Amino acid sequence: MHAVSKRIDLNELRHRREQIQQTMEYLRTERYGIEQNAPWMDAGAYRRRISLLDCLAAWYDEESAEINEALERLGIN
Repeated sequence: MHAVSKRIDLNELRHRREQIQQTMEYLRTERYGIEQNAPWMDAGAYRRRISLLDCLAAWYDEESAEINEALERLGIN
């Protein structure tokens, strides 16, 4: 059986938080582009794309919150 390490690498958490911030900015840019093209898009395609971006953004928001909570528990921002 493999032991599970509970060691938290602060640099990895900070790096992941930066990656999430970059990804969230990308998602915002994509959403803006879709909204700008909405008049020319099929309504169903528009709704599906916006829904996908919203789901991804929520998932990354949750992960970001978990990372921030872990860093706060350690007294680090």
